[in-house]
Amino acid sequence: MTELSRSPQMIEDARLVDVIAFDWDMTVVDSHGKLLQNFAIAAEFGNPLTIDEVRWHWNESIGFPDLMARLTNGADMGKIMEVVKRDYNKHEFAKRAFDYAAPAITKLREAGYKTAIVSGVQRELLEKDAHDLGIDLDALFDFIQAQDDCEHKKPDGRVFNPLLRHFAITADRLLYIGDEMKDMRAVIDAGGHFLGVETGMSTGAEFEAVGALHVPTLKEVQVYGTV
Repeated sequence: MTELSRSPQMIEDARLVDVIAFDWDMTVVDSHGKLLQNFAIAAEFGNPLTIDEVRWHWNESIGFPDLMARLTNGADMGKIMEVVKRDYNKHEFAKRAFDYAAPAITKLREAGYKTAIVSGVQRELLEKDAHDLGIDLDALFDFIQAQDDCEHKKPDGRVFNPLLRHFAITADRLLYIGDEMKDMRAVIDAGGHFLGVETGMSTGAEFEAVGALHVPTLKEVQVYGTV
């Protein structure tokens, strides 16, 4: 258990937290290619949206199935997944590693935090991402929660119930770091703390507009005992 910095990068009152959890897409890994893939999926299923409209649906969707339903006007999920897997590793759609992410998470672990992933990505795809990008999930995280592991989806705060049970903590001991407004809404609904990163679906200006603490990237997260 380590005290968070009093700098604006972290929760304002510097409460003690035990667990720092992360969103996956756009927070730990660069998933901008998936935004382009989702844009292409919408067009393939006869729903020619703009990139900004796809981004809006990404922000507002409740889990991956809901996003796909929005983008394809409710097409068959089996057919959608055939397309998703067919194009998953196309160069223009492939995910990329944020080279600073693993060192930043390692610093937090060395400072005494437990770390976790709470993601709306299917476990099969999350593990594929990690394998393809050379991310050692076991070395970086004490707990991995994928879409398949909870019936509740962000922005419902109950999405954190499996994590809270796993670590035997209450939500006020949790800090969640994510790139979207629904990440913020979910953890606040649960009773925890939020820090936004500007590497994904919500901008710094959008975080500012709702009074959310935010940093450019995980690299800027600072805690006592780290530099």
